[in-house]
Amino acid sequence: MLSRYKNWVKSAERPDEADFLVLPFGVAEKRRKAVLNITFCILLLFLQIFGGSLNQSSSRTAWIFYPYVILFLPIAYFFSGALFFFKVSESLSRKEWEKSLARCKHSGIALLVLSALNAVLELVYIILNRGALFASASGALSGALPGVKAGETLAGGISGLMDIIYLAVFIFMSLVCLLYGIFFDRNFSRAKPVL
Repeated sequence: MLSRYKNWVKSAERPDEADFLVLPFGVAEKRRKAVLNITFCILLLFLQIFGGSLNQSSSRTAWIFYPYVILFLPIAYFFSGALFFFKVSESLSRKEWEKSLARCKHSGIALLVLSALNAVLELVYIILNRGALFASASGALSGALPGVKAGETLAGGISGLMDIIYLAVFIFMSLVCLLYGIFFDRNFSRAKPVL
């Protein structure tokens, strides 16, 4: 058992000189694509913070709040990979690939899944609370909608609007993640291994 561990440590410490990937573009193009990677990350971070700053009524619900907070983890992971890719050359070792572009790819997939989940959960919240969220500002419908009091109609309408904006932000965030996936496939999936 001990010799197996020693062999594992030796192989982990060995440099991976023969295991390189070469991107199909030069230094200037690589720098431009690295900046685009960071731009995607900043856009996703902006959408995440904007969605959280809306103060919609669903943000006080645990099954909306916790998936929102969890979204910060893949954004941070994406950002670290994008920054690392900015620093490396256009011929990457397998370890550099894993720390940079593979990190961005996996984080993009996680962001797509979690932002779509957040949008679905918000849609469920809107459907479950539609009476309180979309009451008429004039109060004419307040007696007809169950669970809506006459004094809460104006606040309910504004809250409903914030919930719709929150839903739109996470649908847009999912679309940005899909666009990043297309960008990644067209630019980085053609990296050729050097043997």
